[in-house]
Amino acid sequence: MIVKNETLSLIISDDAKFAQGLLDRTFGLLRQSNPRTLIFKTRFGVHTFGLKKPIDVLVINHQNKVIVLKSNLKPNRLFFWNPRYNL
Repeated sequence: MIVKNETLSLIISDDAKFAQGLLDRTFGLLRQSNPRTLIFKTRFGVHTFGLKKPIDVLVINHQNKVIVLKSNLKPNRLFFWNPRYNL
């Protein structure tokens, strides 16, 4: 799947994947077989426990518009956002 910034006409990722299965949702970016761009449906937060490198987190609304951007979320951290932006 392609993730694109429509405003800047810029492709952010061309190998994004929805984390749908139990293993993908549980282990996410820890699994070597997963692409580096994963899309999670979650209610209000993510964690980076077990990761070795920082990640970028985009929170999108029901219209697929970016509401919150957290760049370089370091390993072993929690990141929460307002649950009204649930997917």
